Amino acid sequence: VESDSDWQGDLDRFPGVWSGVLPGDPVSVNRDVSTVSSWLIPDHCPPLPQVLAAMFGEGIDSGRVSRETLSFHDSYAATLRQRGLALVRRGSRLFLSRDGQLALGADDLSQPHAGEVAGPARTLPAGPVAAALAPLLGPWSLRCIGCCRWRTQTWAWRNADDKIVVRVHLESYRRLGPAGADAPFLAMVRVVGLRGYDDAQQAFERQLDIEGFQPLSTSPAEIVLTALCGSVSTPVVGFAPAVFSGESCRDAVFNIAGSLLAAMRGFERGIIEDVDCECLHAYRVLLRKLRSLLSQFSQVLLDADEEPLCTALATLARRTNRLRDVDVFLMSEAHYRELVPEPLRDGLNVVF
Repeated sequence: VESDSDWQGDLDRFPGVWSGVLPGDPVSVNRDVSTVSSWLIPDHCPPLPQVLAAMFGEGIDSGRVSRETLSFHDSYAATLRQRGLALVRRGSRLFLSRDGQLALGADDLSQPHAGEVAGPARTLPAGPVAAALAPLLGPWSLRCIGCCRWRTQTWAWRNADDKIVVRVHLESYRRLGPAGADAPFLAMVRVVGLRGYDDAQQAFERQLDIEGFQPLSTSPAEIVLTALCGSVSTPVVGFAPAVFSGESCRDAVFNIAGSLLAAMRGFERGIIEDVDCECLHAYRVLLRKLRSLLSQFSQVLLDADEEPLCTALATLARRTNRLRDVDVFLMSEAHYRELVPEPLRDGLNVVF
């Protein structure tokens, strides 16, 4: 949707995302599309153009090539990824992909976005993506979890009546890091069948199977994110870090402490920008958990480990006490105004 004024109508097509509940099955908004399948390309497979030429001959349109950089974003607790969603910035647009296909087209929520994708969702410019993210993320801040170079080449197969019956996309992803573009870590074929031409799509998929292409058992989005930032179950951040078998108790304590610290960082920007008083509240809850952890397991920690950290955390807790008191005071503004006679209430404006 190009116009910011009519994004609400676009959002209404995605009631599952809007309510924060992931739909059970992907639902295509494009009425011309029947089904979509994705196939991994092993090294031993013949080049896709060769397969297309052998099967379709003159009936296949020459491919259109597109190259773009994608950045993926999520909260510090991997809130979106755990729901099967992918937040992707492509050029000057922000996409919320709900089906994991990473087609980044009309079937996904999108809105213009030229700035940095960071901070709480409610700080994003108004649009369908921002509105869908707000109830999902709450006070959690967004961060970039990985970038890659995306190359796609598209073919269209036309039948004898010159009607397009199948679209085929060859896609590759290259990791972007300090050294620039790396070798592709994912190359796949996405087959888009058009409604009324299921036989053509099934015939092409049978040929892909014969040639050794492998149907993906998981979504392309999850494969890309796993390659960029690890498995979603890996306890990088969040509230439930894993304790590995054979790990020392001291290492386990620091593993959990690191997870809590990372989760606290997810609320810092919301506190600084005064987005919501819940940011500070959640921050302080995590801080108390971290201090309790170090206190309960002090016997397995070295003094050199425990004392500096506990001192720093105590200082941090003291600095948030007054700030929380102010938050609670401001949240009670209506109550305090009720205690003052109505003609005198304007005098409280110097306080609030």
